[in-house]
Amino acid sequence: MTSVATKSTITSAASLVGCRGMGQFGSKHPKWYPCVVKMDNQDGTIQVQWDEGKKFTKSLPVEKFELSNNHEREEPVEDNVPMNIFAEAAGGDY
Repeated sequence: MTSVATKSTITSAASLVGCRGMGQFGSKHPKWYPCVVKMDNQDGTIQVQWDEGKKFTKSLPVEKFELSNNHEREEPVEDNVPMNIFAEAAGGDY
């Protein structure tokens, strides 16, 4: 995994929003868990949503986040997309 804990990336943490990776969680015996970056707090920390349990950490230091190998980015869900987009695209015959 590639660490993003450099001075240049701390200032550009906004570019991590939507990226999947691993975040370090825990203080006594920290472990790495899969998560997605939801927001740049503009103070050297990011808000992440953990895959397990879908819980949030509001202030994770950027140093405790590593991008996944494929730099996968979650696409935001648009509110105006029809629920059954395939049926609509196929004229309702899908």
